[in-house]
Amino acid sequence: MKNYCATTSTCLSAVKDNLRYILLSALVMIVSTSYAQQVVSGKVKDATDDFSIPGVSVVVKGTTTGTVTDFDGNYRLEVPVGATLVFSFVGYQTVEEVVGNRTVIDVDMGVDVTELQEIVVVGYGTVEKGDVTGVVATVDEALFNKGMLTSPDQLLSGKVAGVSIISNSGEPGGQVSVRIRGGTSITASNEPLYVIDGVPIDNTPHNPGGYIGGRNPLNFLNPNEIENITVLKDASAAAIYGSRGANGVIIITTKTGGNLDQPQVTYDASFGVSKFVETVPILSTAEFIAAMNIWGTRNLDSLGTSDTDWMDLVTQTASSQSHNFSVAGGIEDGSYRLSGGFQTIDGVLKTSHTERKNVNFNLNKSVLNNTLHFKFGSKNAITNDVFASNQIGNAMAMAPTQPVYDPNSPFGGYWEWTDPLAVKNPVAEINLQDQIGESFRSVTNTELRYELPFIDGATIQTNLAFDTQRGERRRYFASFLKSQENNGGSWGLERMTRESLLFELFGEYQTRVEAFDADVTVLGGYSYQDFDSSFPNFSVDSLTTDLFGLNRPAPGDGSIIRVSNPVLENRLISFYGRVNLSVQDKYVLTTTLRRDGSTRFGEKNRWGLFPSFAAGWRITNEPFMGGVTGIMNYLKLRLGWGITGSQEIEDYKYIPAYGLSDAQAQYQFGNSFFPMLRPEGVDPNLKWEETSSLNIGADYEFFDGKLAGSIEYYQKDTKDLLFTIAFPAGSVLADRILTNIGELQNKGVEFEISSPVVQTADLTVNLGFNAAFNKNEIQKLDNSIITGSQNDVVYQVGGISGDVGQTIQVLQVGKPINSFYVHRHRFDEGGNPIEDNTNPTNMYVDELTVDSDGDGKPDDTDGIINEDDLVPFEKPAPDWILGLTSNINYKWFDLSMTFRSNIGNYVYNNVASNTGNFERFRGRVPQNMHESGLETLFNEKQLLSDYYVENGSFLKLDNVTLGFTYDQLEWTTIRIYATGQNLFTITGYSGIDPEIPSGIDNNLYPRSTTYIGGISLTF
Repeated sequence: MKNYCATTSTCLSAVKDNLRYILLSALVMIVSTSYAQQVVSGKVKDATDDFSIPGVSVVVKGTTTGTVTDFDGNYRLEVPVGATLVFSFVGYQTVEEVVGNRTVIDVDMGVDVTELQEIVVVGYGTVEKGDVTGVVATVDEALFNKGMLTSPDQLLSGKVAGVSIISNSGEPGGQVSVRIRGGTSITASNEPLYVIDGVPIDNTPHNPGGYIGGRNPLNFLNPNEIENITVLKDASAAAIYGSRGANGVIIITTKTGGNLDQPQVTYDASFGVSKFVETVPILSTAEFIAAMNIWGTRNLDSLGTSDTDWMDLVTQTASSQSHNFSVAGGIEDGSYRLSGGFQTIDGVLKTSHTERKNVNFNLNKSVLNNTLHFKFGSKNAITNDVFASNQIGNAMAMAPTQPVYDPNSPFGGYWEWTDPLAVKNPVAEINLQDQIGESFRSVTNTELRYELPFIDGATIQTNLAFDTQRGERRRYFASFLKSQENNGGSWGLERMTRESLLFELFGEYQTRVEAFDADVTVLGGYSYQDFDSSFPNFSVDSLTTDLFGLNRPAPGDGSIIRVSNPVLENRLISFYGRVNLSVQDKYVLTTTLRRDGSTRFGEKNRWGLFPSFAAGWRITNEPFMGGVTGIMNYLKLRLGWGITGSQEIEDYKYIPAYGLSDAQAQYQFGNSFFPMLRPEGVDPNLKWEETSSLNIGADYEFFDGKLAGSIEYYQKDTKDLLFTIAFPAGSVLADRILTNIGELQNKGVEFEISSPVVQTADLTVNLGFNAAFNKNEIQKLDNSIITGSQNDVVYQVGGISGDVGQTIQVLQVGKPINSFYVHRHRFDEGGNPIEDNTNPTNMYVDELTVDSDGDGKPDDTDGIINEDDLVPFEKPAPDWILGLTSNINYKWFDLSMTFRSNIGNYVYNNVASNTGNFERFRGRVPQNMHESGLETLFNEKQLLSDYYVENGSFLKLDNVTLGFTYDQLEWTTIRIYATGQNLFTITGYSGIDPEIPSGIDNNLYPRSTTYIGGISLTF
């Protein structure tokens, strides 16, 4: 071997020279590479009118290098040799140009009609968006609300005009009230029909007597599995579902394998913390002691010496977590997706908890040269719930000077008042009650669609689906619980089984009539669906031991045991058809007809007919609109009318039957009382509620997609309202029965607009706003007892706390549903309500109730304050529902927000009316008082005062999500995100939360603020 280094110094010198050579070579390569760039410039124009397009994104494909065109449509960009440029802009087709050796590249961009060709899901099929004539709104996954959600309906909150989605309480997994264009019924359900992957499901919640209210039936469906949700709002769109479409239809489509070429694995994990952050409007310990020394001197001996924050003791900082996993991919002529999820959420009320485990599978496959298409879907979930006793009312009422525990107490070591009617220790009530539930639900369906080879454009499809629910509820109240002092403890068990079988067969024929330049689609089908349910239950009082707890009861000789097993069933058979006609790509006509037969009604009224008609006119496709193409890109007018129905009542309400009397009508035999078996009153002529709907609307797009949306006017008239009314004694076998009595009207306007406010290579900002105004009014109420004008017919509803049998709302012709029914309070010069129980006419307005001249109209007062002086005042439903959504993307970051607002809704503050008075200090035992009592100085309850009907208008920041997505790794895409839910509420309402579906605030389970962090991985 040759030695090139004679000495060490020469070796070091050689190494230095080599390093210099290497560094110099590297520098030359870098410089030469940097010079392997070229400058490309050009102009971007509209292909139809040759106008320049400013703001077009010009990006080097596969990189983040790019620019945007200036006001004149010009651009200039330095790009590497061999690059491909991507030109994109909202409302135009994306263009790709290979640079090659060119230095000037001018581009003509064509208007993108993809949005008009977008496929929209409707009943029993799909149509192009441009051919839709009804009021149909679709929300895709990208626009869904984010967060720790338990049911898919929460994804839509604030997203669609005229759709109100309100959680009935803050309970995790609690029931939700959904209203589409207002309620159409008084007694029957106002909830929309839900259709999941083509299967109409039973979404009726089950709330067994004696138990805390149940959960939302949609909780079995993981929101993470939803691809898009479509809302059918008007009758022309919903009439294809006939007897179940009066309240609108929500069509849910779950995720499939899509068009993936290779398997894709995703994993998403999130963790959250929830807090009850609102201030409870009750007196502090110091304020309570001071008030007792003024207004409660008679009870000072019972004051106590503790300093207890009862609200803090029954609430908690709750945690939650969610994990979702999926595998999806393509197979030959098909795709598959298998997914699973686990979610657990604690409530802010101690012991409250919900948990879901779900597994879903979707498979699509085509055979026989793609003429036979097969779809199989299965959605399965097990939910476990712990139901907390709502002790918010007791926590607000319990004197803060009393202790939590007493070692000598016979009530499990908890301190309690000796008075049996006194408020109970809320900590004891929440800890010594156990209620749990477990349920399983599975919706499985199989679709076969065959393209007939001998008739071009004809297909026939079958859908077979099975929906099964199994559930169990258990409850245990310890015998040493103060509220069980007279019962000796209790134990209960109820099991639930619900099954539904669906079979549908329908065909579709599509053809083109060249002579008229028309496309015709005809659909016709048959549907059969049955529902079977049973609710076996067992309960026992007077337990002999508490050792077994929830596991099993311990009845004794004196125990009262109750056993029953209600079994219910109903069937729905339907025939339906629809014709779609599109002429010259300008005029669109749709007509549907459905005939339903339901066993919920007698043979005389079992069948109902539900027609609809709708027309659309694409004005911008007319030749005379050519001059406004650059300003108005799209305008379609729509007109629709139809009839839908409602059959959402209990089964067998038209059949004469016998039932056991309640505790108020028992027969005495010696010293014992026994319930009687007696006939129940029914109306054998029960029939459908029918809602006819008229809709006039327009879809628009301006300035090449920079502004787009719709505007609607609608009127819905419901007749034959199902309602339980009083009958004259002796006319039927009961004093109240369910019958068809009246008419109700909803009318309003809706407006939606969206805009890509900013669109550059690095930054996009999209805003969406929707507003809806709705007014409902009762137009007719029939009652054979009451004579006179229809305005005299009054039904008092809306039970409240504070007095036995007291109500605060009314049904009256000419007024909105559930208007508040109150006395008008008088106020002093300082604006404070007057308190004068000795002379109520000084406190309340004495209304005109005396007809002194006999003309049939009251013209004088009677000097008495009683029920005749109650007047309708405001209503719980809002006048306006507003939603604002923003989506911002900057490079790898994204930010989305959802604001919601209700304007014109009123709330009756039953918490204040019941507890805001000095009776609280002078009663059987001292109780804490609502802060309003220090303002009103009411000595006694004024439950019917309009003072407690407050404006509940609000603005809420429902949802904020900040995310970071990194997709530069070959093996995975990583997304990290943080979400806040229910972050703040701006309102003038004095209570905890103004968003109450019933309009009556009576210590509801509080809603919480939730903070969530998560990570999503896609492989």
